[in-house]
Parts: sequence; structure tokens; C-alpha cells
Amino acid sequence: MSDGKNSPSLLKRVEELLPQWIVVNLRSKQQWKALIRCWVATWAGFILLLPENSLKTLGNAAFFSTMAGFMVPANMPVQMFIMAMAMLIIGMLFGWGVGALAMKIALAARNQTVLKSSLLRAQEGAQGAVNPDAVFIADVFEGMFLDARSSVIFGVFLGAASFLFALIRTYRPRLVLTITFAQIVLNIFSSYGPLFPIPQYTIVSSFLISVSCYVAIAIVCIIFVFPETMNHSFLASVTDIIGRLKDYIDSQDAILSLAPIEIVEDEKGTVAKAKAARAVLLQDVQALASKTMLINVEFSYGRWNGDDAKALEVPLQHTVARICSFYSIPKLFEMYYRGQRNVSTVSIHESTSEETSIDADAADIHGDTELVRQMFAHNRTKELEHNVRLDDILPIIYESTSELRRTSSQGLKAVQDVVREVNTFRWKRGSSKLQEYERILDEATEDLRRTVEDFKHDNRFRIIAPFMQLIQKVDAKEVSAKGLPIRSLLVGSSYAAQLLISTEALLSLFELVRETSIKRRRSRVWAPGGLRVLWKYVFHRGDDDETSKLHGEEAPPREMTKDEEEEEAPYRLDPDSRPPANAFQKVMDTVHNVYRWLKSNEVAFAFKYAFLTIALWLPAVFPSSAHFYYSQKGFWALIMAQNTLTLYSSDQIFGYFVRLFGTFVGLVVGLVTWYIGNGSGNGNAFGCAASYGLFLIPMIFFRINATPVVLLPTITAATTFVLVVGYSWVDGHLVTIGNAGIGWNVAWKRWVLILIGCVASFLLMLLSPTSSRKAVRLQNAAMVSELSNIYTMLMSAWITEEEDESKEDSPSKISDEEKGANIANKSTTNAAWMEKFKGRILPLALQLQNLKRQTGSARFEGNIRGAWASEEYNRLLEREMEMLGAMAQLASALNHLDPKWRITLNHRTLVLNPNFMTDVLSTFALVSQSLRTGEPMHQILPSTLLDRLLYHKTKRNTRAGRLIHQNTAAERIRSLDFMYYSAGICAVSQIIWCLDDMHRIAKQLCGEIPFKGFDEWKGEYERMYRDDVPDEDIKTQ
Repeated sequence: MSDGKNSPSLLKRVEELLPQWIVVNLRSKQQWKALIRCWVATWAGFILLLPENSLKTLGNAAFFSTMAGFMVPANMPVQMFIMAMAMLIIGMLFGWGVGALAMKIALAARNQTVLKSSLLRAQEGAQGAVNPDAVFIADVFEGMFLDARSSVIFGVFLGAASFLFALIRTYRPRLVLTITFAQIVLNIFSSYGPLFPIPQYTIVSSFLISVSCYVAIAIVCIIFVFPETMNHSFLASVTDIIGRLKDYIDSQDAILSLAPIEIVEDEKGTVAKAKAARAVLLQDVQALASKTMLINVEFSYGRWNGDDAKALEVPLQHTVARICSFYSIPKLFEMYYRGQRNVSTVSIHESTSEETSIDADAADIHGDTELVRQMFAHNRTKELEHNVRLDDILPIIYESTSELRRTSSQGLKAVQDVVREVNTFRWKRGSSKLQEYERILDEATEDLRRTVEDFKHDNRFRIIAPFMQLIQKVDAKEVSAKGLPIRSLLVGSSYAAQLLISTEALLSLFELVRETSIKRRRSRVWAPGGLRVLWKYVFHRGDDDETSKLHGEEAPPREMTKDEEEEEAPYRLDPDSRPPANAFQKVMDTVHNVYRWLKSNEVAFAFKYAFLTIALWLPAVFPSSAHFYYSQKGFWALIMAQNTLTLYSSDQIFGYFVRLFGTFVGLVVGLVTWYIGNGSGNGNAFGCAASYGLFLIPMIFFRINATPVVLLPTITAATTFVLVVGYSWVDGHLVTIGNAGIGWNVAWKRWVLILIGCVASFLLMLLSPTSSRKAVRLQNAAMVSELSNIYTMLMSAWITEEEDESKEDSPSKISDEEKGANIANKSTTNAAWMEKFKGRILPLALQLQNLKRQTGSARFEGNIRGAWASEEYNRLLEREMEMLGAMAQLASALNHLDPKWRITLNHRTLVLNPNFMTDVLSTFALVSQSLRTGEPMHQILPSTLLDRLLYHKTKRNTRAGRLIHQNTAAERIRSLDFMYYSAGICAVSQIIWCLDDMHRIAKQLCGEIPFKGFDEWKGEYERMYRDDVPDEDIKTQ
């Protein structure tokens, strides 16, 4: 009995020790099916090596029939697998073609006199031999027929092609798999081609035959072993995303049940887990794009066709974006307590023990002016007086929104069940479960819609209730409307607004799924829609390609769209010359651009890559080392050197760690596999097959489920594992020149080759290394600049709407037709700028996630010149992410606000004040320029933006004031628009706070030019100002 009770707890403890991605995939039936399919395909590829006849047919590279299973596993739909394998095989054919062309020219360039003399000498040496052909082949690999002219031709082709491959690898990461295998084939062809005095165009045929065998086996397995279409894969991903959305909403319960100070400090890691889940959601949504491109290029059977599945992508993106906006709530709490920390320097009231436990931040205190600190002090005093601190309001926020969160979670569970049922039971003509799930979805949708209405008309007033007595005093003229302690009300209403906005997206998603389910009542065969998307899929410059992560490379910056290029063209000028005016100037401008390109980091990397390739290839064409190079498989050192050389030195150093670790693990597993299955002999087919099949299971599991961080060492370990077992079997059963040995001999030689390749690329890295840290700094500068552009676009749209609304409110007489046309045009304009805004938010969020990974890898450059400010860069990146979320929140608030309330928001925040907008954009430019150039900033430029916002405060517009004050304060706060207004207020506050902090971080990174005596004069001036301004004026700020 005790054993039964203890076993679950033991299993749970074991699961807690494992990474979460392992536990999740171990529990997934879909992943187990993929594991079985990939295992069968890869193991069957290994079985081909064991019979003698098939081994002779495949040749000495026969192990590629199973190694290809790790490079492109059969865990994908058939058309996607064919696409991936086609790219691999096209790469091999391209390398083969370049090598064959090089051989053709090299043979024609040979010195015929020397060639005839060498052939005559070889014939004389083979006379009397039992096997003259074997003697001739031995002479070939001894380097007897090497010719300088021929070797130079091969070297030129190898160097030029390697330069091209390096550029493609840098600029088009989707083609990395193609280029890698093209380079491998060309390496082998160029290493062994110069040895032959006669045409030998089939040197690499063994590689192609072996890979082709795996392709045939894998296609059969994909079709018959748990087959999966792209449609099924896409809907399975949608199901997983919906499940993660449900978990993310459920995590809000745990967060809101904490005290505000616990949320800020996050000692239990609850907020950190939600933050990590948010990052995973964004990555998963972006990954859907790679599947939608190919979803119509297949025959599929089921209820929904490719277009039905693709229709879920955009609503799902909007839902994820809106639900992920909950991430801003902990940051609002942090801003709230930051104000309390700053108040600790102003002795107005004694703070409570809970509040004094928060340590003051010197940088924050230094950044705020005396006026701002007094404003915080006044607000805190009023909150204590009226019991409306955030600690008092948070439990009310939790209770009032609990039903909304619960029904949202139930709705997501219902829609997940419907999509899963549609996707799983495709072959059933009728499904009682699906009908039941549809009924539950209908009920959940109605429950959510009813809960939303209840919240709008009832529950949301619970957040307002603690403030109503104070608001009624304002209406009764007992207290001033200025300086009210409503910060916690704004935070609570902002959260409620974000929740309401999220439910709108959820309801749209629910209705779309329900409509599609009703429309498609029967399963049928769906034919492919077209093949034009294939070109776009292959040559699209994406940053989510898995193969680009195999080499430790970071994704390139996002390409600008055509509209963005046209928008930037008029104002992006060359400060050194005017635009070319004639043909000669245009030609010279092109030459200038080419020269600038030749000085880029990408071209420098390509030159180093080509130089490294030639340097490690030369021993293959020297007569004294040619035989040693061939017999010891020296081309593997060349391949490893090429793969470890990367654009940035930190990525390269990180690659050494993971590749050496993966190689060591692969050698150990390979040796254990070989000796368990074969003992001390040359190989037992049955024992080797059984042992390989057993150890193949964990290798395949890690390969198909590994996270990006674990993927590179996993592939390295898997390929090393295959090489140890494969070479041991091939060398034990096939007569070859330069036998590498069996078991241990293969392992230690492989380790030495890996070390040679790593050392060679490391030495070349030391020649003009490209710092990843500098790239991180420059990319942060570019991100700040892009945030500035998004802010400008948002403000521009806001200003345009303000002008339109002002015209609508003008007393001029216009016809009803003109009014209708204005409304239609305004609606179209709003939709246009919102769609454009959404189209820039998600790509930038993913670029920030990529930059976060690169910031983490930059630590591997070491601290040779001094410690790297990784903490500051990580904090800068956090602020950029938070600002992006705040801008999305502000755009959503503007989209939902009534025009009159939008004017209210303008005059409440003064965010559209031209002088303040100038200050904001100047700060953006200053931070971006300082990070880009590394130049220090002046101490006094600019001051905090909050201080500047108060400085620019002016009297409200008279007409706007009449519009705002038509209702009492209580009626205005009870209005539904007040929640969206609060979300806008909080978003603007967060943008200001993030930009101020980014300014401080940039000063810490780049330095600060001091202004002697300024701090003393500033303090004295502010004290004079405080003494001169009446207390009532301070309170109203």
C-alpha cells in the first residue's frame, strides 16, 4: 500500500528534475507517434548497411542512409519532408556539378608530358602484380598523379564556391541545409578529384545513393506509419497554442492572488513563469507561418481544408497579442512602487512597515525632480487617507474579474476540444463527441458573452466602488478634482480593459471555429490549391528557420516591406553626396555601394570562410600528405572548421562548447553501442542492429523534440554516434584504402579531427574577430530607432483622427451624404493604420526575442578587455519589450475609445502636446545615436520625461473642456470608456517610464559628460521653486 502511494510521488519528483520540454513531449501521444515513425525510418536506413550486397552498392559512405535521418527526420508531413530533402539533394547535386566542372577544366589544364610520364611509371610498377588495378588505385591515393595546374583549378573553384556558400549562409538562412551539403560534396570532390589522372565524375555517388535510399524509406514511413498531413500538423499546432493560452490565462489567478509587493519581487517565480510562457506563445504563433505557406500543397482528407485552417492564423495572432498584454500589469505595479521608493526621500508622512521594506533605487531617485517627488508624496498621502492603495484594490480586481477569467479559460478549453476532435478523428463520418464538444463550445461562448455583459453592467463597478465616496465629494465641490489619488483605480481599470479587449478576440476566435465546424459537416478529400507558394517558402528571408540555428547563427535583421522602403526613400539621404544625376554618376554610385558592401561583416566572414577552406584543403593536394589526408578522413576536419566558423565570435565560442560536448557524448554512446552489439569482433549483423536500434530511441527523441538551445549539441552527438558505428561496420566489411579501424580507433581519430577543425577556425577567428557585443549594441540602437518609428506612426494616426474629429464637431453645415462619406472614409483609415500597426508589432517582438538569445550568447566572448555589462543590456532589452507592449496597449485603447474620450485622454496625458512629442522623439534619437556611436551623453540632456510632461502642462482647450464636463465626475468614471481611457493612461505612463529608464541605461553603458556644479544648482533651484509655490499648487500638479 505504501509502495503504491510512494510511486506517484517518486515519479513526480523525477519529472520535477527533468526539463519541462522533456516532460511535455513524453506525455504527448503525437510526439510518440512521430518518434516511432522517425525511429523506423532511421533504423531501416541502418539495416541497409548490414547485408554485404547492399553495402557494396552503397559504397564507403553507406552510413549516410541513416545519418540523413538525423539531419532531416521524418517527423513532418510528406510534402514538407520532400521539400526539405529536395533542398538537401539539390545542394548535393550543385556541389557535385561544381566539382565535375572543376574536374573537366582541371583535366584539360594538366601537363600532358608529365601525365604520360606518371602513367608509364605506374604501369611499370604494376607489372607482375597479382591485382594491377589495386596497385594503380594505391598509386592514385599516394599522390603519384598530382599536378600543380590541376590542383590550382580545383582550388579556385573550391575557394570561389565556398565564398558564395558563406554569403548565402549569411543572407539566406533558409538555405543553410542546402549549402551545408553542397559544401560537403564539393569538399570531397575537390579533395580527391586532383588525385585522379582520368575523369572520375562519380566520386560522390555513394553519398547520393545512400541519401536517396533514406528518402525512399522515409516517404514510405511518413505515408504508412502514423501518416500526417500539413493540415493535421497545422491544426495540432493550433491546438497546442490554444492550450497554452488557457494556461496563461489560468496563471493570472496565481499572480493576482499575490500581494502587489510579492508580484514586484516575484520570489516564487510566478511572474517569471508567465513571462516565459508569453515568449513561447509568440514563438509558436510565428512558427505557424511556415506551415500555412505549404498547407494547400497537398492532398488531405478531413472536415476542414487548408483555407479553413489558415483562417485561424490571423485571429489566433490577435488573440495571443491581446492576451499577452497582461504582461504589462506587473510592470505597472513596479512603476507604482517606484513612486513610493522615491517618496522615501520626502519626509511628509511616516510609511508603513510593509512599504519601508522596499529598497530605494539611487538611480530612480536621482532621475526624478523635486516636483515629481512631491507629486508622488502627495498621492501616497491621499491613498493612505482614503484606503485606496494598490494593496487595498488588488483583491477587488481579483474578485471582480474572476468570472471573466474563468469563462475565458472554459471557452478556450471548449474550442481546443473542438479543433482537436476535428483534427484527430478525420476518418469518421459522424462523431458524437464532436457534436458534444460543439454544444459545449456554444454554451461556453454564450457564457463568456453573458459574463462580458455582466461585467460591463455590474462587476466592473466593484473596482470603482472604493473611490465613489471621494468622487462624489468632487461633484459636491467638497474637494478639488485635481490631484485625486486614483493611481490604483487606473491600474485596476487598465487590467479590466485589457481583459475585455482579450475577450473580444476570444469571442471572434470561438465564432470562427463554430462557423467552420457547422459549415464542414462531412470529411472529404481536398486537392492541392497551387505550387506558387513553394518559391516564396524557400527564398523568403525568415528568422524562424530551424536550420539556421544548427550552426549557432543569429537571424538577420527583418527586411523592410515595399511600403516601408517607399516611405523611407524620400528622407533617407546620403550626407556625403547628392543623388546621382547622370549615367557616369550612377555607375560610380554603384561602384561605391559595392565597395561599401565589400567592407561589411558578411563579406569579411565569407573571405575568412574561403581562406579557411583552402588552408585545410591544401594537405590533400601535396604529394607528401595526400595519402595521409585520405586514409585519415581529413575532410572531416575541414567540414568541422567550416561549420564552427560563424559571423560573430561569441556564437563561435559557444559553438565550440556545445559541439565538443555533443561530440564527446556521441563518441561514448557510439562506442557503447558498437561493443555491446559486436563485442571484440568485426561486427555481428543481428547484434549490431539490435544495439543500434536500442540506443537510437533516445537519440531520435532528443533530435525531434530538442529546444533551439539543445538542438545543436543533439545533432552533433547524433552524427558522431552514426559515424562511430557506421565507419566501424563499413571498415570491417568493405575493402577500402586507409582503413580507419573499428570502435575505439574510429572514436579517437574522430575526436582529433574535430579538435583540428575547431583549432583552425579559432585561429582564423582571432584575425579581425567580429564582436557579438558590438552587434548587440548596434541592434539595440536599431530597435530603439524602430520603436521610435512605431511611436511616430501611432502619434501620427492619433493626430489624424484628432483632426478628423475636430472637423466633424465643427459647426459648418454639411449634407447627410457628406457625413456618411466622412464616416466611411474614417472607418477605412482607422482600419488601415491599425492593420499596419499590427503588422509591425509582431515581427519586432520576435526580433527582440532573437536579440535576447544573442545577448545571452555574447557572454561567451569572455572578459578579456573587461567585464561586459550584460545586466544593463538585458535590462535595456526588457524595457524595449515593455515599451512595445505599452504601445500595443495604447493603440488598442485608441481603437476602442469614443472620440470625446480620446480627446479627454489627450488633455489628461498631454501626450499630443507638440513640445512633449519633440522631447520624446529627441530622447529616442539621443538614446539610439548614443548606442550606435558609443558616444557619451550630457548629464543634463534631457531631464526625465515626466518632469517635461508637467513642464508642458497648459490650460485645457475650452471646447474640449465643455465636452468633457457635460457629465458629473461619477458618471464619467462609471462610463465603460473610462476603462479604455485608463488603459491609455497606463500605457502612456509606461512608455514614458521605459524611455526614461532606457535613457539612464544608455548613460551607464556609453558614459555621461559631467556639468560641474549643475547638481547643486538644480537642487537649490528646485528648493527655491518649492518654497515659492503654494502647497495647493503642488497638489494639483
